Amino acid sequence: RHGWSLSRVTSGGRPPNARQSIVRSEGLCETIKTAVAIMEPIYRLLRITDGKLGANLGKVYGYLLQIDLHLKQGDIHGLDATKRHKIHELFMARWEYLHSPVMTAAYCLEPEFCRRKFSSDEMRQLKGCFKQMATVEHPYTDLLADLADFHEACAGGMHDLTQEVAFSKRAQSMASYKWANVYLANWPHLQWAARRLLALTCSASGCERSWSVEDWIHSKKRNRLGQTTVERLVRCHTNLLLEDLLRDWESNVLPWELEMVVDEPEES
Repeated sequence: RHGWSLSRVTSGGRPPNARQSIVRSEGLCETIKTAVAIMEPIYRLLRITDGKLGANLGKVYGYLLQIDLHLKQGDIHGLDATKRHKIHELFMARWEYLHSPVMTAAYCLEPEFCRRKFSSDEMRQLKGCFKQMATVEHPYTDLLADLADFHEACAGGMHDLTQEVAFSKRAQSMASYKWANVYLANWPHLQWAARRLLALTCSASGCERSWSVEDWIHSKKRNRLGQTTVERLVRCHTNLLLEDLLRDWESNVLPWELEMVVDEPEES
């Protein structure tokens, strides 16, 4: 066994002592620390977006802004200006490829970030989304008026928009669209837009899990099941799994379509 282990270690052409010196060298440790410092906020964002509860577009946009600031000005030991610039360029290239104004709009209405002072470009994108979302019942002018009144109320701490109530830890733990239902009631047009923007998720994990369940149900032995039957079985399976976790996942459980509701049999 010892001979086999030794041959495995020396198979790369380097003696064991040389490999041990590389692994134990201070240079390698510093490189690992630098990589961890760069990747830690990115990894944290990935865990949030791909977790069971997921994250909406507004939160993801806010965290991406934090990563942008971290890569530009963060204290990353061992990272020189040239490498920092290249890493930030790579990040911004991906940002510009994936960015959409709806992300900025959701960010501006997200409870965690809505009290910030937004740039003129961010406000322009928010207004652009409002203009596209506007309806006869919720016209563009009323959306802008409600937005201005909401910002004024935030600045003055009116209508419970204070750190102790609307922005407390308990309130921040609510699903964002539920927060809008409670604390934006005084601005119905803004509330209508916020509920739609803050309910947008950014992860396909839920869909992928449903596809896996569908593949398990529609197997070779049950390949004659119709698509409607398969979809209903997937919904039944999902509901059974959610029965014990409904309280924790309440903010992410979507109501089924009306045609899927089964009426209770009448008593004879």
